[in-house]
Formats: sequence, structure tokens, C-alpha cells
Amino acid sequence: MRAWSVAAHAATLQARIGGSGAMAGLRVSYAVRAVGEIGVLASGDATPTEGGFSSAVALPTAPLWTPEHPNLLVAELSLTRGDEVLDRLSVRFGLRRVECTPSGFLLNGERFLLRGYGDDYTFPVELAAPASVEFWRKYLLRRKEFGFNGVRHHSTMLGESYLTAADEVGVLVQPELPIAYQPFFDNAPPEARRLYRVVWEAYIKQMRNHPSVFSWCMGNELYQGLPIGQELYDAAKRLDPTRPVIDTDGGPGAMSRPTLDYHSVQFNEWVLPWGSNREKYAQNDLTRPVIVHEMSNLSVLPDPADIPLYHGAIRPFWLQQMADQVQRRGLWDKLPAMLQASRKLQASIIKLNIESARLGPCVDGYHQWLFRDYWTQSTGFVDQFDRTREITPELARRFNGEVALLWDRDRVNYRCGEAVPVRLMLSDYRPGQAPALDTVEVTLDDSHATLQPPEAVGGRGLVGPWTGELAVPGLT
Repeated sequence: MRAWSVAAHAATLQARIGGSGAMAGLRVSYAVRAVGEIGVLASGDATPTEGGFSSAVALPTAPLWTPEHPNLLVAELSLTRGDEVLDRLSVRFGLRRVECTPSGFLLNGERFLLRGYGDDYTFPVELAAPASVEFWRKYLLRRKEFGFNGVRHHSTMLGESYLTAADEVGVLVQPELPIAYQPFFDNAPPEARRLYRVVWEAYIKQMRNHPSVFSWCMGNELYQGLPIGQELYDAAKRLDPTRPVIDTDGGPGAMSRPTLDYHSVQFNEWVLPWGSNREKYAQNDLTRPVIVHEMSNLSVLPDPADIPLYHGAIRPFWLQQMADQVQRRGLWDKLPAMLQASRKLQASIIKLNIESARLGPCVDGYHQWLFRDYWTQSTGFVDQFDRTREITPELARRFNGEVALLWDRDRVNYRCGEAVPVRLMLSDYRPGQAPALDTVEVTLDDSHATLQPPEAVGGRGLVGPWTGELAVPGLT
């Protein structure tokens, strides 16, 4: 069965009827409810045909699904002949629409910023991904604490338990065919290429009722696309016309193919968005939304004190190598300060990158790389056991939440008594009914300034600037 959203408050129910019995006298009845509610939002019945059952269902009072409010619905179908119930089926789904427009992503008709992270599926205790909805529910809630509303899984297609939890928690997920790099496809024998087609279509059929699925992606950093890209794109649109499709996550900004509903752009993560590189996340192509591919990817120093935590199948040889180097160089007394300095540096650059991307008028989202450390490196917000370093959830939400106040200058150091020209922007993706923020006040010790607001305030997206001047206190 499939129950996808075809309009803001409508769905199509489709089901195939198996078996070899006669169709005479069969009826299909349905009822749609909000999960956990008794009241019926819509109901009806119909006579199925040899092809099965299909019905467009208006749901004018049904709540929509968003990451902030992951409202879920359930469609309950019964197959009967006379008074006999032959079969029953319940399918959970959500009403939501993602649109790719020249002005960015729209979620249920409103501007939307994808605040995503990368997940490379590392499990130091479990080793393999569990199939527990409760495990994934806790796992995803932890990531939402830091302000994230989306996730990209590198070359991974998520299972039913994961997407069930994502539906409930409110996280937009980008699964990918496991084509990690172009040579993986180029060297695949004909049987493997046929398998890609089979898995692609089967996976979309299985998972398309999950509102948490943001898009369908064919692979990672496939700069030239795939020879079968158009075929896979057309299949995805035929099976699920409600979602964006991309033939690669990651590539130069100049790519423009009909198999890319949005661009996942590889910006230059080797430089900081500062000084001559302040426009690091500028993008000239305004024909479709743009997200930042694998943002930051910044390591901190590995901590040998974590070695005892690996008591399962994983042997943390990279941490032992670090311990050996520290011992050989006689740095044990300096290591705590070195670890703290590297963590502070990572936190400041991640914050700078995300704020710079949010200042870019052409950036509609990002995948911060990573949330949890990958094997042999320490590039996450948290370590492999989800323990925080320098970036706490409270700090992260200041620059990675629905709304962020942004310093629109590349200077942060001033002399005592100097007048500071202030220019602030607001990256605002709160719900549409949220009140406009019009007054901004800045205080530095005894110096205070009420900034001049822009001509227009309110609305979703990048708003501003608020301008003014603030005096730096003198020496006392």
C-alpha cells in the first residue's frame, strides 16, 4: 500500500489485492485517523478491481508533518465480502510536501532551512546498526537537541526501524544508494548494475510512506552522474512524485542536470569564510536550492583516555597510536591543555562555517560533517559515545537552531574606546505564525545601542540588516 501526500491536505490510498480468488463481492473500506486519536478524519469504501484499490482522500482538517511538529496519521483498510472480514491493513504516514524552487526549499509551502549533519554509521558498542525503534528514537532525539532537523547517510539506505523513529521524532533523512564513489559503479559487473536498479525501486516502494524521507539520492560525489541516472530518476518520480531526487550528493556548483532537483555543492572546506574568503559559501546558480556538502570535516586531537570505553569488538588502535606518540614525546602533562585548545578551535570554526552559510542568501541548507566521530578521526560534534566536547546543545542551538542572530562583519577585535559599526542579520526559520523580531539591542559593559531595523521585518529566511554603532569601553 502507499499513502502519499499529493496536496497540502490530501492523500492517495492505493493497495494491491493478492491471491487467486474471485473478485466478486469484494469491498474495501478505509478510515484515516491521527495517530493516537479516536476521531476519523476521512472514511469511505469502494469496489476493488483486478488491479487493486485506489482512492483520492481529502483530509482538510488533518495536521501536517514537520520536524517541529511530526504529526502522524494512520490509514486503516479492511477487505470484506459480505459480513466476512478477509484482511486488514494499517499504514502510518504523514502529510507534508517538499518543493524545490529557485528561492529555496519549501516545506508545506513555507521557506525551509535544512540544518543537517552527516552520519557515517559508527557503532563502537553495538558494532552493527540495531533494529530497535526505541534505540533510534533516543539516537535521533540526541541529535535534535543540537538544533539539527535533517541528516544525510553516506552511501547507506536506512531500515524500517530507523525511519519509523525518524517519523516520530521529526528528522528529515536522506538515504543513498551504496555507490560511495564513481569507481564503485564503473567497475561493477552487469549483474551489480541490474541490482542497483532493483534495490532502488524496491527501496522506494518500501519506504515512500515515511514522511521523514527528504529525498532519494543515487550516490556520493558522482561528478559526471550515472549512465543509468535518468532511468533511476524517472523510476523514482514514477513511484514517488512527492520527493526531490538527486543523482549525486556532492559536486561542483556548476553542475546542471535534469537529474538534480537540488545541488549539494562541494565548497572549499580547506579555507575559512574570513577575509578574502568571506564569500566562501556564495553560489551564483539560482535555479534550484543549494546545500553545503560535507561542511567543515574538522578534527580535534584524539583522546587516549577513551581507550577503556572500547570493550566490545572494536579495538581503538588509532587512540593507542596517539598514546604511544604522547609517551614518546613526553607530552602527558601538556595533553589536557592541547585537547582543550583543539576542541575550542574546532567549535569556533564550526560555528563560523554554519553562521557564514546562513549569511549566504543562496544557501538553503547544509550537512555538517559529522555529528558523531568516524573511525580513526575525531570530526564530530560528539565522540563515538555521544559525549559532548566544547559544543553543548545550548551553544549549538544559538547558531544551529530555527533562528540565529548573525554578525555580518569579518572583524571581531577592537581597541578600547573605538566605535564599532554594528551590522546584524537574522536567519529566521521559525513557524510562519511566529511574531516578527523588530527591536535589537546590543550591550557591551556600560555601552548600549538600539539598532536601526531594516525597512521590512518578519518572514522566513535571511532578514536584515539591523545597523548601529557601539562604543568599546575604555580601560579602567
